Amino acid sequence: MKSRIAYACFLSIIGMVVLSMPSAAAVINIGPGVVLQGTMIEVVDPETDLVAIMNSISDASEQNPFLIKIGPGFFELSGKLLVKPYVHLLGAGPGVTILGGNFGGASISGASALVELASASSSDSDVAISIRYLSIVNNALGDFDSAVALGPVDDFHQIEYVNASATGGVSINVGVYLLNSSGTTSMISNTNAIATGDGVNNYGFYGSNVKGTIIASYGLASGDNATNYGISLKSFAETVVRDSRFLAQGDGGANRGFESISIASPRMENVEALATGIGSTNCGARVASISTLTSEGSIMKGIDSSGTGVSAGLCVDSSSRARIRRSTMEGSTASLDPVGSTSEFRITQSTLIPGSAGTTNGTGSYVCLYSDLFTPGSGSSGADMIEVLDTDCDNSN
Repeated sequence: MKSRIAYACFLSIIGMVVLSMPSAAAVINIGPGVVLQGTMIEVVDPETDLVAIMNSISDASEQNPFLIKIGPGFFELSGKLLVKPYVHLLGAGPGVTILGGNFGGASISGASALVELASASSSDSDVAISIRYLSIVNNALGDFDSAVALGPVDDFHQIEYVNASATGGVSINVGVYLLNSSGTTSMISNTNAIATGDGVNNYGFYGSNVKGTIIASYGLASGDNATNYGISLKSFAETVVRDSRFLAQGDGGANRGFESISIASPRMENVEALATGIGSTNCGARVASISTLTSEGSIMKGIDSSGTGVSAGLCVDSSSRARIRRSTMEGSTASLDPVGSTSEFRITQSTLIPGSAGTTNGTGSYVCLYSDLFTPGSGSSGADMIEVLDTDCDNSN
């Protein structure tokens, strides 16, 4: 198919003619309220080497951003695609434009990602790199320790309407990897992150030290005899997650729908977190290693139809805390699983659906002493691990 780009200067790249005209500005719309002037490259032939096109770009800048508009088809990447600062990728739709390849590395990092986003910044807080309306498929084929489809997502990065899937890592598979977003400019929306593999660690979303926002997205981690995380946020992460769904599933292992770990303090709003598997330890949501999880209007379920594993809606380890409002917790074993003697729950206006062990799979008592989710009342007892804040909480134990 003939290219529709009306550019004056020609670059020959792997047998495909790509036309470019840096002297004429194109309108680059990268989201609501964000319209830039820059240079556009349009790709319509699936045989085009996108890695070579990206490597050929040398003059992208905050004043001259590039848009690579990719048409329908499966585009086999010749290697890692490192998206440069001030370059934006736009496909014809997830499942319509597909970037595929076989790449990995020794750890969860950008070095293990098939599509890696370069570090970027913007003087006026505009989005410096965006990826929209396409799919990314990394099939590492068992050659690498870690397979990451897309990452790291950092400040000034925007991901929208993307399907990212990873499989084949010997140790770890990650759909979308987020790292060191210290501000709130990074945003992920309408994105599906999928990681699959037996006997390994699978993460739909994996985030370390991130703020920003995840909206209307889906994380799936699946594999038997594996440890599966729909989403795991760690190391001071303060991410806000809204209107999203996370599923961790597999038999004979451990499943966490939503995890807050290692001094993290994310917030979930209108989120469904589900963990399910036969003979597995299943936590709809898990809080561990001096972390806090705040939930508003969410559903947390841990389900094991065989009854052989410990499954709870919300699991909280020692020295970790949960702040829950207007949410539902359900587990085959119990609604709540206090894993340690210093686990702390504060729950209000919520529904606890008991399992085989009742409402809680641990010691502790319910007392209505806290006036809100964060400030204990004058009569509160530090010995109580589980505090129900008012009579609106339905706990039929």
